[in-house]
Amino acid sequence: VIHIRSMLQAPLHGTGAMAAANMPVETAEDMLAPFAGKVEIAAVNTDTSLSLAGDADALRAVVALCKKKRIAAKMLDIPYPFHTHFMDAIQEDMGGALSAITPRKPQLLFFSTVSGKATRGAVHDAAYWRRNVRQSVLFAPALKTAYGEGFRFFLEIGPSPVLRSYMRDTLKSSRETVF
Repeated sequence: VIHIRSMLQAPLHGTGAMAAANMPVETAEDMLAPFAGKVEIAAVNTDTSLSLAGDADALRAVVALCKKKRIAAKMLDIPYPFHTHFMDAIQEDMGGALSAITPRKPQLLFFSTVSGKATRGAVHDAAYWRRNVRQSVLFAPALKTAYGEGFRFFLEIGPSPVLRSYMRDTLKSSRETVF
């Protein structure tokens, strides 16, 4: 899945951009209304931290508007409009390339950043991964769901600890959580 996703997204390099902004979803939806079709919420990282993506020029205008309204925001060094309608260009190819996947029921509870919910079902078919590429990442809702299910230990595996601060912010009232 990772290889196919990366291979299909590679040609989209330079077709858009991403930014980080500290505001709730509702504020972002209002602010992004004039930029409909150009900028979208790409990820809900915490209750007040979002990733935005879309057309680079429109995104720079959104970041400037945020700063004017004293909302912390900055462009990210990511030349892709991940998790937006710009990913529609690869949906058909991705569905075809992943059509042979036969999902199995997970042995452990799976927390989806596509739905923000937990599942024990075999839902990770080609359609799921297409939604994963296209829809906003619901990181904070998925993390809250995991916490609500009793999970207290969270491990981020990757080249830079980007999610750690989001986890801390989302679960800041918890004294028993380990990251």
